[in-house]
Amino acid sequence: MPKLNIIRMMEKVNKTFVSVTGHSISFMDDKGRSVLPFNMNIFSDFCKYVINSEKGCKKCLECNNIIEHGCIDMSPRVSQCYMGLTMITIPIVISGKCNYSVTCGQMLMSGDQKGFFEELHIKANELELDKNKLLKYGKRVKVVSEKDIETRMMFLSMLAEYISITETQLEMSKQYTRQLEDKIKLEKNLRETQFRFLQAQISPHFLFNTLNLVTRVALNEKAGKTADLIYSLSDLLRRSYKTPQCSCTLGEEFHYIDSYLNIQDIRYSGLLKTETFIEAEVENAVIPVFSLQPFVENAIIHGIEPIDREGFISISATRENGRVLVRINDNGSGMKQETIDKILQGKIEPSRVQASGMGIKNVRERLDLYFGDGYQMKIKSGLDQGTEVTIFIPLIFERGE
Repeated sequence: MPKLNIIRMMEKVNKTFVSVTGHSISFMDDKGRSVLPFNMNIFSDFCKYVINSEKGCKKCLECNNIIEHGCIDMSPRVSQCYMGLTMITIPIVISGKCNYSVTCGQMLMSGDQKGFFEELHIKANELELDKNKLLKYGKRVKVVSEKDIETRMMFLSMLAEYISITETQLEMSKQYTRQLEDKIKLEKNLRETQFRFLQAQISPHFLFNTLNLVTRVALNEKAGKTADLIYSLSDLLRRSYKTPQCSCTLGEEFHYIDSYLNIQDIRYSGLLKTETFIEAEVENAVIPVFSLQPFVENAIIHGIEPIDREGFISISATRENGRVLVRINDNGSGMKQETIDKILQGKIEPSRVQASGMGIKNVRERLDLYFGDGYQMKIKSGLDQGTEVTIFIPLIFERGE
């Protein structure tokens, strides 16, 4: 809840209440601290005298702690402070939580005068105050009837309810605005990605027709591996040019990962082994487009390329505890925990351009927007120990537009 809004409201209410009742009201947070700037003018001469003493100030703070506990209980209360003055405490409940309370005190209940003045002599000794001054200021305390207390409680309860409703509606409005902003951000992110692909294209029809022609020529020349390479490249490029939706199925994502890995297998000439597996149960689970391929690209570029041994990458997607578990493993060069932390925090990004045009930071932002708190991602690695990326995502079958 914006503190500035409620402070302005409380300041206006306080002035009105003082002018009508002659009593000031205080607004406390859940720690018993005053919300409004501290102003000694709101206190009676009696309370000023007590608060300005060392021991008296401690007793007043103890009363504030009582207010805090009353706020936790979320129940209106009429009580007495240490000095015997009557206090009204009304909790302000906002979105199910009691973050504030409104109090009205410095009153002497009608019928309590005799006991109040008898106790003043004892309290003066305990707090090391001048008895005559305390008695003089005590006679100035306003005496109120039980009906006055009920009226003030009714007014303060209505005030607390008004603040509660107003701030709750404001909080709901801000939450809706945040959700709308997240949705707009996701759509903008995806459109910018598609725009980058569109900028890079020469002419899709010309490009694909040419690639198909090259494939046929390769087959006529009995260059099967070359034809297979061109087919895989065409498959990846076609996805880049024709991605009208912001999401795809895991089965589709794995299909294009296979095309990408096929190209890499040929590129590394037997120095790279790959393995993919997806359970039938999760093939139709939905994720944002290009959510997994960047991790595979990153594993090859930054994990496999630097090593002088045979590389291995495995990608799997299985169902576990009602969610989808995706694992991406490699036996590459690995990385330090410090690097992992920076990657997860979005502080660093691989320097080389990837085929998908997206880095891990981009993927994480889109997963955050698409699933919110419904997904988890972990990276486990060590120098020369390879890397394992695990991603838990909700099992959702409804494709987003």
